[in-house]
Amino acid sequence: MHPNRLAISATAAIIFLSVISVSVSATELPPCPPLNLPVKAPLFVQQESTPTEQTYYELVTFNLTPGLLKPQLESLLKEHWQIQNFIWRAAHGHYWPTHYRMQAASWDELLEMLITPYQLRIALHANHTAVIDYLPEQGGVK
Repeated sequence: MHPNRLAISATAAIIFLSVISVSVSATELPPCPPLNLPVKAPLFVQQESTPTEQTYYELVTFNLTPGLLKPQLESLLKEHWQIQNFIWRAAHGHYWPTHYRMQAASWDELLEMLITPYQLRIALHANHTAVIDYLPEQGGVK
């Protein structure tokens, strides 16, 4: 290699390194402060609003009397589901034994509570007809 070329390349390397070190030192950021988190920091913070007034839901109520279940169930379906026709595929002799006030959060829940002990199901149709029969596991229509 020619001696002048070696001197030029060494000089170029020194200049190059000084430019790089100046540009790197000029862009350095101050060190970040330490991240101090509490030991049990929640992952998500949700704002909890405290209600000014406690909400109470009004329960629906239906009074049952000792007697056949069929007329009482039909009365409930007529009043709250506007059912006009009933097709009974279950026994007509189911009996409600006592005076009882049944309460639930909705009419659907109340109806479910009423028919469950008898293993009944009710299919409500758009033409205001209800079909009352037994659950399939109990020998009803499959």
